Amino acid sequence: MTMDAFVTGKVADGLILEMVCLSIFIWAHIGKYTRWVRISGILIVTAALYMTKNFWLSLSWWVYLLAAGLGLILFAAFNEMKKH
Repeated sequence: MTMDAFVTGKVADGLILEMVCLSIFIWAHIGKYTRWVRISGILIVTAALYMTKNFWLSLSWWVYLLAAGLGLILFAAFNEMKKH
């Protein structure tokens, strides 16, 4: 099912995959199965990014640079707040 969603790129296949992964994620989180939480979480994010790749490819380079800069500033601020 995962390969079918990635190969065809159909929205319906992607939504089915996301629903299955979300149900596994919730089940594993309740049962405290950390391995399955990680696997399903990574698959959810990967499928979502792949299905929206046309949007991400249409953004300019400076948007990515801005996002990376903001991420680094937030990371540094969080680390400084943790020290105090």
